[in-house]
Formats: sequence, C-alpha cells, structure tokens
Amino acid sequence: MSWKKGGPNIPTVPPSDAQAKEKLALYVYEYLLHIGAKNAAQTFLQEIRWDKQITLGDPPGFLCSWWCVFWDLYCAAPERRDSTDHSSEAKAFHDYVMHCAAYLSSVMSDRYVYLGICQLRIRGQRHPWSSK
Repeated sequence: MSWKKGGPNIPTVPPSDAQAKEKLALYVYEYLLHIGAKNAAQTFLQEIRWDKQITLGDPPGFLCSWWCVFWDLYCAAPERRDSTDHSSEAKAFHDYVMHCAAYLSSVMSDRYVYLGICQLRIRGQRHPWSSK
C-alpha cells in the first residue's frame, strides 16, 4: 500500500486510518511469524477476520526494526540515558535535536526583538535597546 502521488499541483494524499490499521495488523502478523509464534499468528488473523493475501517481508520485519530504532531513541533521551543502554548514534540524534531547538529558539527570540523594534519605529517610538 503506497501513498497516492499527485501531479505537480496535486498534494500527496496521506493513508487513511483504515489503511494504517491494516498495515499495523500486517506487521503484527509478520512479527509473530518471524519470532516463531505461528499459532498466535494464525489465531490473530482469525480474530481480526483477515481475508486478504499476505506477502511477508524479510526477517526481522518492519515492526521489529521500527521498535528497535524507537527503543534506542527512547533510551537515549536525556532523562533516561544515564540509566539505560543506548547507541552513540541515538544519543547524538538527541543532542543534535536539542542543539537545533536551542538555536531556533535563539533565532526566533532575536527575530521577535527585531520585529518589536520595527513596530516601535513604525509608530514613531524608540526602543530602549535600539541604537538608532
């Protein structure tokens, strides 16, 4: 299932909630098979009344791969990194995001001060920090 791609002026259509749930069900089934839980996988399909053809991906599968990345990033968060194992890449990701957020915050703060000075000048007033 792929997103429908529009032309140059047509926006991309995101998957519907039903499509997202269908994908998740497929990935859960795939995960169960890859870990050797064949009976659980078959029971799962019966309980959700799955009637479509299924093509499995290569082990370990999308859900397991996604979970491993998520868990690594979760464990590397600043509030947990001292008490849990994580990769240096996940720590670097968090450090980079925090650095970017701090930079953007300072840039936006400077921009708001500048805009405030401009508004005062338009009104004919002078900002106390302004040199002109």
